[in-house]
Amino acid sequence: MIKIGLLTCQNWPGAYQSEVELAAEIDPSLEVDVLVWNDPSVNWASYNYLIFRTIWDYFEYPDAFEA
Repeated sequence: MIKIGLLTCQNWPGAYQSEVELAAEIDPSLEVDVLVWNDPSVNWASYNYLIFRTIWDYFEYPDAFEA
């Protein structure tokens, strides 16, 4: 299974359902999660791909973003 993370920020923690459904339409075996980019509880290594979506607060956390 391929896991994809759609990255967002705390102020925009969701995604349009159509964004998540699009991956399933492309390939039903894809697993798509919407993730807050700087959430320390996320196991980043478990994702095959990360798509930068709405990480509009990255400049407020430059060290975390660079890491």
